[in-house]
Amino acid sequence: MRATALMMVIVMVACGSASCGGEPPITEGERFVVRDSSGVRISESRDSAWTSETAQRLSGTPALEIGTLSGPDPATTFTFVRDVVRFPDGRTAVLDFLTREIRVFGRDGQHVLTFGREGDGPGEFRNPVRMSVVHGDSVVVWDMDGRRISVFSDRGSFGRSFPFSFLDWNGLFSAGVPGWFPDASFVVTHTVSGDDLPQSIGIAMAQWHLAGADGEHVRQLTTLPARYGRSLASVGGYQVNGRTRFSPEPSSGLDSTGLWHAFPLTYELRHVTREGRLDRIVRRAWQPKPLPNEVRASYPEWYERRGENLSAAGRARVEAEVRQMTFMDTLPAFSTFLVTTDGRLWVRAYLEPENLGPDNWGGTGTNEWSVFDRDGRWLGTVVTPSGFTVHEVGADYVLGVWRDELDVQYVRVYELSADTF
Repeated sequence: MRATALMMVIVMVACGSASCGGEPPITEGERFVVRDSSGVRISESRDSAWTSETAQRLSGTPALEIGTLSGPDPATTFTFVRDVVRFPDGRTAVLDFLTREIRVFGRDGQHVLTFGREGDGPGEFRNPVRMSVVHGDSVVVWDMDGRRISVFSDRGSFGRSFPFSFLDWNGLFSAGVPGWFPDASFVVTHTVSGDDLPQSIGIAMAQWHLAGADGEHVRQLTTLPARYGRSLASVGGYQVNGRTRFSPEPSSGLDSTGLWHAFPLTYELRHVTREGRLDRIVRRAWQPKPLPNEVRASYPEWYERRGENLSAAGRARVEAEVRQMTFMDTLPAFSTFLVTTDGRLWVRAYLEPENLGPDNWGGTGTNEWSVFDRDGRWLGTVVTPSGFTVHEVGADYVLGVWRDELDVQYVRVYELSADTF
C-alpha cells in the first residue's frame, strides 16, 4: 500500500467517527474555521495568527541550568535523564535512568533531595521510564520492567505501588503509559511490534485503556493507528523489521479531559474524551514532501556496510532487511507533539528531505514547533535551541534536557514570552 492508499484508510477511519459528508472546505482568505460534524468540533487553519509583535519566543539564555561534567555535588552529574517534570512551586524533578534515582532541585537549581534506587523492593525501580506530578504534589513513576506504578510524596516518601494487573485481562503483555490525569488516573496503550503488522502492507492498530488511580481497569477508550508496514517472516530466529521506512509514528498526550493522538500521514490531531468519544479534530494546511530517490538508494549500501563484520546468520538477516524493505512516497506531516500544562498543542516539524538518510530514517524532527491554542487555532512557530529535548511546556517556561558537544546532559528551563495574540 502506498502513501495515497494509506491516506484513504485514515480518512475512512476518521469518517467512521465523524461524518465527512457535506463539510465545507476552508476557503481562500480564511485563516481559521471551526465547524461541527456530528458532534465533533473540527478546527482547521490555513495560516498562522501570530505577527512579529505577538509571537512567543524563548529567552536567549536559560533561566535555570542544572548539570556538571563533574562537581562537588554528584547529584548534579546526570548519567541518562529519562524524564523531567516541574512541581507547581517551581521545583524540578529529574529521573536519572542509570542510577534509578529521582533528584529534586529547588527553584534556584540547588539539590534538595534524592529518592529511589535500583531494586525490586518498595520505592525501588528496575526500569523507570516516565513520571508525572499528580494532585499538585505527588510523584508517580512507571517502572516498565517492574510492571508497576509507584507513588511518592513530593518530599520523597514512598506511598504505595501497584501492578498492571488488568493488562493480562485483555492480553496486553507489552504496554506503555503515555501519561496521567491530574487525579492520578492514567492511560495505557498496547505497544505494537512487527508481529502485530498485517500480512500485506497496512496499519496495525493499538488499544487504549483508562485505568483508575489504583491501577484498576476502567474502560477501553478507543483503538487507534499505531504502525504501518507488513509482518515479515523471521530469519535465523530474528524478527525482520517490517515497518515501512519514513512511515508515520504515532504520538500522544493528555489534557485534563482526555487523550490527544496523532498518526501524521496528514496534519491532523484527534482528541478522545475520558469516556471514549471522539470530540475534537485539529487540522492545519500542509503540503506533502516527497521522499527523495537518493534517500531510498542509500539504504542497500548502508546495510551492506553494516553487515560486513557480521556472522553468516547476521548477514542473512541484513540481506533479508534490504530485500523486503518498503518506503513511503511522501514524508509524515510532522514528527511528534506534546500537550502543554495549560492545554495547548506544540507540534514538532519533521526533518527536511535533505537531512534524511539511513542514519536518521526515523525523522526525529527539527527544532521548530507549531503552536496551537486551546481552540485548535494555529498561532505560529517557536524555535528551541539545537541539542535541546523538550520535556514540558508551561504558560511561561519550557523545560528539557540539553546535551553539549561532549554529550554531557544539563537540565534547562527557558523563559517563554507571553502570547499577546
